[in-house]
Amino acid sequence: MIATAPTIWIPSDRELGFRDLPREAREAAIEIFEGARDSMRQLAKALGGIANFQWSNAGENSLWGLVFQNTPYAQAPLLLASVTAGSYFVSLHTATLSGSSNQNSSEAGYVNYAREGVVRSSGGWTLTGNNPITAENTSAITFPLCGTYGGETETYFAFGQEISGAGVIYGFGALTTPLVVGTGVTPSFASSALTATLT
Repeated sequence: MIATAPTIWIPSDRELGFRDLPREAREAAIEIFEGARDSMRQLAKALGGIANFQWSNAGENSLWGLVFQNTPYAQAPLLLASVTAGSYFVSLHTATLSGSSNQNSSEAGYVNYAREGVVRSSGGWTLTGNNPITAENTSAITFPLCGTYGGETETYFAFGQEISGAGVIYGFGALTTPLVVGTGVTPSFASSALTATLT
């Protein structure tokens, strides 16, 4: 995750109206302006050097620890863990998801289907690596066995807020291989199959 430097607007002498001044006043004003403009350009360059940043290893660990394991953000004491950790609810979907999708969007509808909860703790998510850091499901996530059903193909997964209904999606991704679900099939993600990476 990279933050970009702010843009500083530097006006021209035309935009400042210097050309409407008498000649001597205009020359004096332009001289002052050009010195100030050089200073502004140096400031913009300096800001560009300090405003671009990358997460440190400690920052990544603290942020992903808070998000996935409900541990307080060590570098920012006011970002506390939730009183109740709660769970993320993993869902399956039959069509492409986007940033505006919700948990109901093209959600799986096979017989017996239900979302599966994964607790926000080290028991639910394992953190690995640095720059980038990745959160992975600690244990297998197994959905209910499909009852008598004509079949459907799951192409996306998501994790979100609610156990049912049109809840908020926090993250989503395409399945590496589409999954055909029909009678007698039990969809499952093996341990570490789902990953969320902070870069």
